[in-house]
Amino acid sequence: MRNVLISFIVGTALVASAAVSPSPAARAAFDKGEKALEAQKYDDAVAAYQDALKATPGYAAALNGMGSALFKQKKQDEAIVQFRAATEADPSFKLAWFNLGYAARKTQDFA
Repeated sequence: MRNVLISFIVGTALVASAAVSPSPAARAAFDKGEKALEAQKYDDAVAAYQDALKATPGYAAALNGMGSALFKQKKQDEAIVQFRAATEADPSFKLAWFNLGYAARKTQDFA
């Protein structure tokens, strides 16, 4: 039992540490996306998040941000794909899990 618990803890730590660190270019694009999202310029936000993901594939915050912009554009199914990708990229990213649950609830995807 103890070995199982240790394996679980080590495995969890490895998954959590697997989150991608963004490059400076990805971080700059992400910041641009966040400003566009705040200004309700959703097309600009999506484009900026795409740039961030080109610079650093698997950047969970950019995946989540893109999901938020898509959700605001009423593209719920596409948003859910992005939120799910963000949770897979960084399983400890709580905001992405919240957004995934919220979007799923709004689309009545209770599974």
